[in-house]
Amino acid sequence: ATNVGSTEAALNGLHLDGTLYLLLGGDGKSADFTPLSRYLTGDNVRLYCFGRDGAQLAALRPDVAVQTETMEQAMRQIAPQVVTGDMVLLSPACASLDQFKNFEQRGDIFTRLAKELG
Repeated sequence: ATNVGSTEAALNGLHLDGTLYLLLGGDGKSADFTPLSRYLTGDNVRLYCFGRDGAQLAALRPDVAVQTETMEQAMRQIAPQVVTGDMVLLSPACASLDQFKNFEQRGDIFTRLAKELG
């Protein structure tokens, strides 16, 4: 999800018994992130925000947001907390080019880390 609309689509109708660890961040290209707020209201949501616009994304819900420099740092913080029923979702609402060659590389690194840390 390289833009706000794609992240909204990923979150719309998502129902979870456990905790949602949502990875957000990258280069938002001056996007308005406020439409995401309505999907981030639950007690079971944790935001892990990284990259160029991580601070702006963390401001959507500062009470449950953790800001890191990189996606890898975020995943290493999330991994020890995840239990059965939880979800770690990479739906960054941003372009990847601030830290990655392209969105495919970002996805590949996410997959590798999920396997390594899972």
